[in-house]
Amino acid sequence: MQTSEGHTYILENLLSEINKISARANGFSYLAMLGQTTREMTHSAFIAELLNPCGCHGEGSLFLDIFLELLSQQHISIRTNNFNSKTAEVCIEKDFGPEREMEDGHFGGRIDIYIKDNIGNVIVIENKVYAGDQDFQLERYYNSTEKKADIIYLTLDGRKPSAKSLGSLSRDKVLNMSYSWIIEWLKSCISHTKNELLQSAMEQYVNTVEGLCSDFKIRETILSSSANMKASLAIKANIDDARDMATTEFMMMLSEELHGGEVRKVGKEWLFSLGEFEVGIEWRLFVIAKRKYENKPREWKYVTINGEKINFHTFEGIASRWLDEPKEKFIKEVASATRGVKNELEIAD
Repeated sequence: MQTSEGHTYILENLLSEINKISARANGFSYLAMLGQTTREMTHSAFIAELLNPCGCHGEGSLFLDIFLELLSQQHISIRTNNFNSKTAEVCIEKDFGPEREMEDGHFGGRIDIYIKDNIGNVIVIENKVYAGDQDFQLERYYNSTEKKADIIYLTLDGRKPSAKSLGSLSRDKVLNMSYSWIIEWLKSCISHTKNELLQSAMEQYVNTVEGLCSDFKIRETILSSSANMKASLAIKANIDDARDMATTEFMMMLSEELHGGEVRKVGKEWLFSLGEFEVGIEWRLFVIAKRKYENKPREWKYVTINGEKINFHTFEGIASRWLDEPKEKFIKEVASATRGVKNELEIAD
């Protein structure tokens, strides 16, 4: 039977390990903002556009050349030395017709990323973010290309394709590649271009991929033992209450510092009165508003520190200080910022 001390020890170790993993991926990502982080087509389109010598990046075959050079450094069977990158055709969802079985094997399907030069060299990239393998998928792709293709099986963790995907295709015909390798390639691309907008786009995509890899690693950590799974379920059961406790304490200390009213919860908001104003946490963000008048609606205004919103959902950035630094010092800083916004609202009114 697990003792309370043992349970606490497991929780602390799990949280420490997850914190280390999460710390590697905290950058801004436009794909995350658009809800596209796990859509394989989006990842394939971005990677293929960079590999395309005629891509909108305007760098010609530069990124494909870096890709091929990095591949050549590995002990693999992919033929990169005689690949004519300047003539390469790169497309996504290359259609080889319906899936079909013939006397000499399985054929057909749509290839995620298809790269072919003018002398018949072909590289196929099968991109797997979360989707599972299809029956005879890699065998079909291999058999369907004009000259037997070099196949890259791209996944978050570099895992091997399943037997059902390989069919009769030998495993040594496939290069297993992880998205960590894609990050390495992208970082090299970033260092070889002077286009700042392009650098920014690739850096944000790297943030996206690092986040995906971190999420996958966290799931692996949870699944590595029954103790970790139980500890994770205990965290899940208590996380909302823990957030509420942290938020309530913050609001009570702030109200006392500002000589405000009693803290109350209205729906999902925490509020206290400050003269003609209401101070609150709405959607886990810290705000202040002048009370609603008969002919004028209430309008929230965010209270920020150094231009950053105080987010009690993720406790990242400024909000992390509430848990990591002396609370009295942080409260005084937030109180000062709140008074500043209150003065702005009074002047505007």
